[in-house]
Amino acid sequence: MKSIVRRFGASLAFGIVWLSVSTSQAAICNLIFEVIPSKDTAVIVGQELYSPLARQTFVNWQEFTNEESEDVLNFLDENFGSEAKFRLPILGIGGFEGNSNPNVILSVDFPDNLSNEMLGKAISEIAAAVGYTLIQDGTVAYCTQSVGKYGNALPLYFVSPRSGFKGMSVDFVKTAYSAIVDANNDPFLGYTYDGESMAMLDFGGLPEKLAQTNTYFNSLYSVSVRIQYSKANNQPSVYLANNWFEDPTGKSLLEFVDENLYANLKLARRAYTDDLRKFADGN
Repeated sequence: MKSIVRRFGASLAFGIVWLSVSTSQAAICNLIFEVIPSKDTAVIVGQELYSPLARQTFVNWQEFTNEESEDVLNFLDENFGSEAKFRLPILGIGGFEGNSNPNVILSVDFPDNLSNEMLGKAISEIAAAVGYTLIQDGTVAYCTQSVGKYGNALPLYFVSPRSGFKGMSVDFVKTAYSAIVDANNDPFLGYTYDGESMAMLDFGGLPEKLAQTNTYFNSLYSVSVRIQYSKANNQPSVYLANNWFEDPTGKSLLEFVDENLYANLKLARRAYTDDLRKFADGN
């Protein structure tokens, strides 16, 4: 089956153009997730399945992500289509715990009368449903309007080369991310890249440590190498996470989802884990 996912550079859905959407228009959120399961999912899917999955190549995971994202889009249309419209997703790259993996950037359009707590509740339920189904450590959403108390109030920064690099590229993104994680001694920093923009959530101290990050860069290269951050103004974020090793039931995600959807979530996860097994057996 030919996937519906667009590749790098297909749009600026996550970039500066998207961020400039007027708040007087309908609320738009970008949902960012991976279909690669968390390393802690061995407690759920079994070590015998997770071990061959962990050995897959980046290209293999791109192909699987490309295919699986269609099932995610269908699931969202079926369960949330009455309250939001889901636009054709982009296949990008994201990182967590120092590693870069394929990720999906999916635009969610809400009615123009949805904002603050109502918007926060709606996008949190969608993010939690995806995170639970795909057994993710964390799922992120950025919206053009306030998400009220559901927002994490985490600043969003764009990362770009300042000197020493040939420009924005996949190689730059992967190199910069690894160095930022090492320089900040923080493996839980994450990023996403849509082919145009690299963005990171700041869980605390990211811009303050820019100088030491650039010093670390210069220790790696024989020429002067620097990066820079630019802050996205007033960018409400939602970040929902679950520690599957400590809580394999995913309670911290299910609390955001209407109980009437629990049965559908379990069916979707079962289909996802079946796909994982086929993927592991076929590669």
